[in-house]
Amino acid sequence: MKSLKKVRHTNELNATLSSIPISAKRVLFLALSQINSTKEIKINDAIYISASEYSSITGTDIKNSYRHLKDGADILASIGLRLEKEEVKSIQKMIGLKGEPSHIRLSLMDYCAYLPEEGRVAIRFSPAAAHYISSIIGTERKYTTQALISVVMLSTTHSTTLYQLIRKMIGLSIHRYGNSFSISVNDLKREMGLVDENGELTWPEYPIFKRDVLNKAIKEISEKTEINNLTFEVSGKIGRKVSDLRFTYNVDEDKFKNSFKSEDDKFLDEFDKLFPPEGN
Repeated sequence: MKSLKKVRHTNELNATLSSIPISAKRVLFLALSQINSTKEIKINDAIYISASEYSSITGTDIKNSYRHLKDGADILASIGLRLEKEEVKSIQKMIGLKGEPSHIRLSLMDYCAYLPEEGRVAIRFSPAAAHYISSIIGTERKYTTQALISVVMLSTTHSTTLYQLIRKMIGLSIHRYGNSFSISVNDLKREMGLVDENGELTWPEYPIFKRDVLNKAIKEISEKTEINNLTFEVSGKIGRKVSDLRFTYNVDEDKFKNSFKSEDDKFLDEFDKLFPPEGN
């Protein structure tokens, strides 16, 4: 059985992921999926992503896949990763920065290159960002694991950020497959990147937030990912104002068990149908 292909990244990358467009997020996850999170990233190595791979996993028409791939890579090239608090200390010595900075902003990418004749792009993480991404090695429950096929199939920012939050909570759970969590409405909005240029929370009216953000995101997550039976209920109020929510869900890790079969796997499946193994 093929396991569900996963992408693992430090929790502190979540804020950056919540703020970037879908096209850039898809390219980033296709790159992260090629990284072995148990080893240090080789910073001199480029990561190649082909239009055919993008098309296959996102369901995008092959004629448009290279354009989408290139657009996503263009956005990634301009993105910075913001680090605060203990994350600053974890990388400060490595980059040779003295003093007590309130935060650090790193360039995520060293470069993005475009290879139209080969139908693919090449990206390379910046040395500092590569070191930071690799810092999840040996860190318990401080990382988020997402299913590659799920995160790239989701088509709206609200869906991807809520899905990301659920996978983060699963990672933080003492039990690997925890199936519920509570969160304040304000923290939920922050996790989903629902802040304006001044850092103020958006979607102030809860009924509208529930209708236009949560309900729509839950519908798509339930249809396209391994998270099912996803519901939420009000778990706290301040006066008449909703202040806290509780989410419950189930995780079906086998939902996409055949999604990453190679051509050899598919051939063997068909061969077994025609010539069943002895004893069957």
